[in-house]
Amino acid sequence: MPRLENCGPAVDKFCLETGDGSSFFDMCRRCARSLEGSPTPPDWPYNGDPAGVMHGYDECAPGGYGSGDHTYNCQSCGRRLTDQDNEGVSS
Repeated sequence: MPRLENCGPAVDKFCLETGDGSSFFDMCRRCARSLEGSPTPPDWPYNGDPAGVMHGYDECAPGGYGSGDHTYNCQSCGRRLTDQDNEGVSS
């Protein structure tokens, strides 16, 4: 699925100082394309990192969508992600 990463100098500093990583956001293809390079909404980072800028990072969901008790939803629009969101994305 398309996944955007919270990036930027303040985020890099946070990661170096804490040893924690930056936040990633699962997205539908439409939202990932439109939000690439946009400022990260301040309430989105979940790992304690400060809001930065969203940059692309492609990663496939393990086990497919909706398998087991977990489903994947777009962080931006809330739409449930499907295998179509994974087409053309490298693993």
